[in-house]
Amino acid sequence: MMVGFVFVGGVVYSSFEPLVRADSLVVVNGRVAYVGSEDKALRIADTLGLKVIDLKGRVVMPGFIDSHAHLDSLGISLNSLDLRGVDSIEKLKRRLREYADRVRLAGSMDVVGIRNYLGRVGGRAGSTWTP
Repeated sequence: MMVGFVFVGGVVYSSFEPLVRADSLVVVNGRVAYVGSEDKALRIADTLGLKVIDLKGRVVMPGFIDSHAHLDSLGISLNSLDLRGVDSIEKLKRRLREYADRVRLAGSMDVVGIRNYLGRVGGRAGSTWTP
């Protein structure tokens, strides 16, 4: 069974660059299936048995999705020692050496995944390491 609806009687913006306007929008099973003329949208609605909603001149625009990225945190994590997946002392030593060779340590370091690793080996967060 098709679940969906058709918006007609308004202005549908499907893009802003380039600017694309249409008379109608068809949504089938939660996905936009058609944007275009009202005549064709009404034929689709009739064929599939979809509910027709009159916009009465209102406007439909694409959804705005905020990825909510914290770019500063991303940058820090990309320059941090990543211990995720480390499950042995040998792997820990190898990752520490690789990190030290790559960044030329000048004191402390940022570590990603240390709590998971220390929990498995009985250590505690806040430990220090000097290469």
